[in-house]
Amino acid sequence: MTSSIPDGLSFAQLQELMAEAANPKEPKQERISEEEIAKLVIPAVMAIRKEIGDVSAYKNIAMFCLFKLFEFHNDVALEQMNDKDADNDIALCWARDAGWLQTTMNTLRGVCCGPNDHFTEFEEEDDND
Repeated sequence: MTSSIPDGLSFAQLQELMAEAANPKEPKQERISEEEIAKLVIPAVMAIRKEIGDVSAYKNIAMFCLFKLFEFHNDVALEQMNDKDADNDIALCWARDAGWLQTTMNTLRGVCCGPNDHFTEFEEEDDND
């Protein structure tokens, strides 16, 4: 069995690396509570669900969010690989997590969620059977 974290890297070190991997162009934001996040996310997701009109809205949201997570992890892995002073194990951790996110997207892609799911082919049931 393999692990995303090499034996020589402590959890505290991993947290430091994650903090350092944040995009320096983005302003540092204060940490907000779960309740504050829920007040932002839930109404937005539900509005999209209402606009699309079926559960494929959740799949579309999930696919986009997974892609953005994949993109972030992949970018950090590439930055680490191109940094001569960086530890290759760190780059491998980020790349492996990007791979897990890609696997998750590929799995979700195969779950059909109705006529507005453009990731899979939707076949209408024939009422004449």
